[in-house]
Amino acid sequence: MKRQGIPQEVAFHTLSNWNDHNSPPMPEEELSNTLASVYSTEHAGLGCDKHPMLDFCQPNCPVKCKATTAQAPSPFQPEARQESTATIPVWTWQALLSQDFTPPEFVVSGLIPRRGVTLLTGEGGIGKSFVTLELAYSVASGSDFLGNFSTVQGPVLMLDLENDESTIALRARKITAGRQNGATASTSIPVFVARKGELPEARINLEKDRPALCRAIEAYCPVLLVIDPLVAVHGHDENNNVEMRVVISTLQDIARQHNLAVVVVHHPRKRGLINDGGQMIRGASDLRNAVDSHLFLRKASADRVLVEHDKSRHAQPLPKFTIELSDSEDGTATYIRYAGAATESLEKEAAAREAIRSILEEHAQLQRGLLLSMVSAQGIKKSTAERALSSLQQEGVVVQREKRGPYCLGTPQGELDV
Repeated sequence: MKRQGIPQEVAFHTLSNWNDHNSPPMPEEELSNTLASVYSTEHAGLGCDKHPMLDFCQPNCPVKCKATTAQAPSPFQPEARQESTATIPVWTWQALLSQDFTPPEFVVSGLIPRRGVTLLTGEGGIGKSFVTLELAYSVASGSDFLGNFSTVQGPVLMLDLENDESTIALRARKITAGRQNGATASTSIPVFVARKGELPEARINLEKDRPALCRAIEAYCPVLLVIDPLVAVHGHDENNNVEMRVVISTLQDIARQHNLAVVVVHHPRKRGLINDGGQMIRGASDLRNAVDSHLFLRKASADRVLVEHDKSRHAQPLPKFTIELSDSEDGTATYIRYAGAATESLEKEAAAREAIRSILEEHAQLQRGLLLSMVSAQGIKKSTAERALSSLQQEGVVVQREKRGPYCLGTPQGELDV
């Protein structure tokens, strides 16, 4: 950490978190003295004059010492005369069969793979940011996500580049208060949120800022990195398959290099003829092909969200399920819970809600009869469309500005906060 330029106080914070899990932990004073000694010593105890350390020191030691004079050829770099004959390394079929490969790990059981990228897609205002905060809390505390999916406990680094700090803080308080009602809350969990206001241009460019991001990962040692939204970490054409595959490949490389899971929040495209989760990802079609896991969220009712596990590279996708999101009566706590498998009626109501929003986005305003008939033309029963329209009105998503007047989309509201 010293060699990588990480400040001593950040190193101490990281090592303290690690030390807390040791049995028994090193006394804090001893840890502090050891760290101070390392940061004040030029060679930091690497033992540069000892033969076993030569291979390590030669590429890494920043000072002139014996190790730098040992010019042994690296086994990873072919000599110049070999370059013309170098070929692509391969596995033989027999070698594949005999290898003992490590099975894929999941940070959240069955949903979020370690050393991979998970895409979380859903409409604005549906509750994605609340779900990612609930996810961060669950992993950092080692508790079940949504009270149903087991997690691997460890620190979480969040790059929320869409919401301001006050909004994030309010939501974090509400998530914690909701957990406290269930007697499972802790306020001392290793979740670290980037200060967007102190970042250049309030965003991160994966190409230019990757070294800084990797230093932060090395400092806080997260098992989960959350990025919200995808568009805030690249400057590429979102509709270009080649460019977006490069973005996802970079994130996968970071996930593998640091042995962590990456969750990226993304927005959907407009509703069309085909509206399954895999087809609703906005931008390049290769996005779905590139990621390791994809979760698509749809609003099914005022307090229910339908989750479709559209893709899983390392295991069978989980069946559709629902999440209940609700606020306490005084608005100080938010509850996010697993609400069971998806039902046919909820799926149909979710489709009706999406159809109504899509039609009103295209036509601005419509009378009730015409609106319902256009929804029914998409194969949705009138009773389901009426139920969905009533739910959207209660939430303020759809409004009728005068009695017997046309329906139109209302002013977008924040996630559970308003």
